Amino acid sequence: MSIFRKKSKDDKSDTPPARINFPKGNTEVRRTGTIVVSKGKVFDGKMARYQFSGIGDGSQKENQKPAFILHAGAILRNVVLAAPAGDGVHCFGSCRLENVWWDDVGEDALTVRKKGKVQVIGGGARSAADKVFQLNAPGGFELIDFYAEGFQRLIRTNGGKNSKDHPYRIAVKGLVAYYGRTIVKSTNSKTRATVSDSDLVKIRAPFIAENGARITEKRNRNYS
Repeated sequence: MSIFRKKSKDDKSDTPPARINFPKGNTEVRRTGTIVVSKGKVFDGKMARYQFSGIGDGSQKENQKPAFILHAGAILRNVVLAAPAGDGVHCFGSCRLENVWWDDVGEDALTVRKKGKVQVIGGGARSAADKVFQLNAPGGFELIDFYAEGFQRLIRTNGGKNSKDHPYRIAVKGLVAYYGRTIVKSTNSKTRATVSDSDLVKIRAPFIAENGARITEKRNRNYS
């Protein structure tokens, strides 16, 4: 369940929804190394704040280790990720995240590494020096009722000269985003993305679609 109150879709006022205080966690758990959630399993952090060591410094250095690895069918819920969070969460196949909070995004918050459908429901992320969600494998990606603050690119499909032109299906709904550069960026011709019923506050270039990628927006509210 979301802890912030979104505006209704019929609200036509010029006032954006309020910024929120990120949850601090009700207890602290210290871990060394990556936590692996096996195929089909559920990891419920019960709103603990997880402090990792031995996975990287949370900068933009490449090849840092993830805090969590989720295998196909795994669910991660009710976790607060403290800095440094290394390379965040890696999904190997279909997985779901529920009410996961990144207090200070490291290299990335989440990377999709293997084909499947990934859902991120509730939760939030802030202070991303670059990307929040990196999609490196084809499939579906759903972002529902998420809060983001301070980022360059919220969702980025795999790009670059040597990248494969994967098909991506992206759906964003109920997003509240503050102080970012771009919500979705894709240079993949087979990308089809929809962003709807969202509040975008001081987002400089919300959508970047190149090489035939298509991004559709519906009923969003933009605040400069």
